[in-house]
Amino acid sequence: MFNSRKEKISIAMVASNLELNGISSVIMNYIQYINLDKIDITLIVGKKVNPKYRKLCRERGVKIITLKNKRRNTKKFYFGLLKNFLTHQFDIVHVHGSSATIGLELFLAKISGIKVRIAHSHNTTSPNLKLHKLMKPLLKFSYTEGFACSKEAGKWLFDDQPFTVIPNGIEVNNFKFNNSVRETTRTKLKLGDSYVVGHIGRFNYQKNHEFIIKVFEDILKKRPNSRLLLVGNGPDYDKFKAQLAKKSYINKIILYGETNDTSGLYMAMDAFLFPSRFEGLPVTLIEGQISGLPCLVSDVITEDVRLSKNLQFCSLKKSSTYWADKLLNLKPLKRNSFFYNHLKAIDHYYIKNDVKLLENKYKEIIKYGKF
Repeated sequence: MFNSRKEKISIAMVASNLELNGISSVIMNYIQYINLDKIDITLIVGKKVNPKYRKLCRERGVKIITLKNKRRNTKKFYFGLLKNFLTHQFDIVHVHGSSATIGLELFLAKISGIKVRIAHSHNTTSPNLKLHKLMKPLLKFSYTEGFACSKEAGKWLFDDQPFTVIPNGIEVNNFKFNNSVRETTRTKLKLGDSYVVGHIGRFNYQKNHEFIIKVFEDILKKRPNSRLLLVGNGPDYDKFKAQLAKKSYINKIILYGETNDTSGLYMAMDAFLFPSRFEGLPVTLIEGQISGLPCLVSDVITEDVRLSKNLQFCSLKKSSTYWADKLLNLKPLKRNSFFYNHLKAIDHYYIKNDVKLLENKYKEIIKYGKF
């Protein structure tokens, strides 16, 4: 049980890695804004750790314990995790993930005697549904509190059991539209007066880049001066790059690579395309909308992500031609005024509000929790 005489609540946040991805971005936003005078956080993650994230943690005084790569050295990852659970006196273990496979991390926390074990759901499905179903009983046995980035993500992992929605907060002011930043970024990328369709996300099955290319091909037929800006990296990046090299329109596509400074890129775009096969609550869609981008997204994504009518849903059962027509028919917005006209909706994702919600939930669990 937590000793109320301790100055800080000691928390271990656990994740598969700290690369540039959605879950890592959420964790880093917590780290940047959480009150570290009251809460002591240790990150326990598998390799790899992004250097900029490591630098931020060092500046904030947050310790990172790096384990073996979870996929390549699975046994060593879990043995290392167990060792750290047994060695350190954590009050709370907070595990971030997308499926019931995080039940094993939580089970190790349970047998280590850690009383508060939080499962945090960041998605609404998993590429490996069989393993997810197999691990569901272990998850239910092992966690004490459920968090989720959205209602749908919570229902996916916790079924009819209670959970708390913690929105994926961001520093919303960073994405407020700035025309001079737009012009500077477009000049840097040599975009000229082209119509720029953008996407930010990892190159993997979930993000559906093959379909993005099909939609862009149809856009080019109707608007030849279009460009496609793809931002990110991932397991399928090299394969995808090789496929694109054979396309006649390769000069119309910019493979930007990965970055944790995306605000100017949103401003350089004219529309945002996001046909994911599954998602929790994509931070990129919040960021894109705040910058005043019209967005076309797959209808598997939670309605919670919508800030205004500038975001439209579309079924993946529809053809790429249908998607292209719908994207081109999205009305351009008055981007300079969008932020101020939608402050109430945007405020829901303001990181300082969401971190305060998280801090209060930690304190509530420690004070009133039944273990």
